Amino acid sequence: MPDVAHLDDLPRTRWTFGHIDGTWTYVSTEKQGGLPSRRAGCRRCVAPHGAMPVPVHQHLGAEEVFVVLGGDGLAYERDGDGERAYAVSEGDVIVRRANLEAHAFVAGPGGLDVLAYGPSAAPRAEVFPRIGVVRLRERWLEIDAGVHPWEREAALGLPELPAPSAERPARYVRAEDVRAVDAGPGVEVQTLGEPAGAVDVGVRRIVVRPDHADGPRRAHSAVERLVLVRGGSGHVQGAGDTATALRAGSVVGVRAGTGEAWRIVAGPDGLDLIDLCV
Repeated sequence: MPDVAHLDDLPRTRWTFGHIDGTWTYVSTEKQGGLPSRRAGCRRCVAPHGAMPVPVHQHLGAEEVFVVLGGDGLAYERDGDGERAYAVSEGDVIVRRANLEAHAFVAGPGGLDVLAYGPSAAPRAEVFPRIGVVRLRERWLEIDAGVHPWEREAALGLPELPAPSAERPARYVRAEDVRAVDAGPGVEVQTLGEPAGAVDVGVRRIVVRPDHADGPRRAHSAVERLVLVRGGSGHVQGAGDTATALRAGSVVGVRAGTGEAWRIVAGPDGLDLIDLCV
């Protein structure tokens, strides 16, 4: 049977350092008490208006995908070509490839609710260019003893944000702009990660019509999945008659190599799902 939890019931913590402010829910990070996961990490962050959830940073070892669940704001970027900002809002999917632009979000008037997902097997290495430090897993390099790096960031204040660009690059994809494909009786799928350039992470939106299943029962030998219920209700079926109810905010974690077959079945109001995999 897959692991099932609800976002409201998962452990969370709030990080506040000046303009750095966000409440983090540990969705699929077993070390912090989220759903068990061998290959992927997933966190949800809710940031208030004007806040930056994490300082500007660049990933060195792993790709990361962001799904905007609610609110609005700006995606800030910087690299050798300068600084840019792009408007983001609910329904956007943004892919951050390793070793490319440094980036951060800044929450708009409605706050910002973002799901971050990526492989956890790759070494965690990030550069924070504004504060001159590197994080290797849980260690910080080039930092004064006793000073948390985010305190350095807070002392700098928010970067001066450029006006949002009218045209967004291909790594920004809006779900409503992606064609839905019939994936079986009562099921439509939108592939969101690949159009945005994702290589290591899969992102799909799956809509299941009332009283239909997302497919036959299946078990994964190599792929790990995390499914977030965005709307509707239903249940996840395991072996035999085992079933666990699902509602908006429920998350289903499916590990590879367990041999446990599963499927998701929609109730009378259907299901709107975000499907993530590595």
